[in-house]
Amino acid sequence: MKLLIIHNKYQSNKIVADFELCYTLYQQNKTFKNVDTVVASYSAGGLSDTRKIDIIVGWWNVIKKDDIKNLYYVMNILKEIFKLWIKKCSNINRKYI
Repeated sequence: MKLLIIHNKYQSNKIVADFELCYTLYQQNKTFKNVDTVVASYSAGGLSDTRKIDIIVGWWNVIKKDDIKNLYYVMNILKEIFKLWIKKCSNINRKYI
């Protein structure tokens, strides 16, 4: 069994470092293995959950870009902005009820 040790190589953006590592390994045609073991566990309320636009931009900065991928990321950012706007409007309306 090989032990993979990574020291600050995939921390150009710490929020998406796990994505950057997996994407880079995939681009290098590395082999992935499905194991019946929890490798990572995430919970709601962390950075990835509260800073979704930052996450999407971070992913976008990592990938190889083309027009389709750019459109995909722009649409996702706009979707998150719209969700924030709806949430803000809903909170404003509650104040006046």
